[in-house]
Amino acid sequence: MTDGKELVRSFAEALNNHNVGAFDEMFTPDYILHDPGTPGGILQGLEGVKEHTAMLYVGLPDFYTTIEELIAEGDRVVGRFTHRGTHTKDFMGLTASGNKVEVEAINIYRIADGKLAEGWGEIDTITLLQQLGAMGPPPGGTE
Repeated sequence: MTDGKELVRSFAEALNNHNVGAFDEMFTPDYILHDPGTPGGILQGLEGVKEHTAMLYVGLPDFYTTIEELIAEGDRVVGRFTHRGTHTKDFMGLTASGNKVEVEAINIYRIADGKLAEGWGEIDTITLLQQLGAMGPPPGGTE
């Protein structure tokens, strides 16, 4: 059986190399992502993951993720990540700003038969929207 932490590390490496073709070996065909940052809060299927990732690469062509921490127990792996990129193309309905983006995210993955079968994701959406120029800092706050 594939080590869950190694599987998540391989996924991060594929993301950083913009290698969505490698996802075929890492995800079950019926993968489900529960993430309020995706349309409808659910992303279904391997092809959905590939399409979502391709959209990310268009808006943030230099997208890069850093694994800050991985914890594994049973069939679950929890990862804390920092995502970075530059908003050089339209993204999430927002015109390119040229702004640098750096946001934190936490994901929980369920592993089945050595592949990513299900995930739950949370990203710092407020910081992301601020950095994309879609909203200002909180009242009394600074950027």
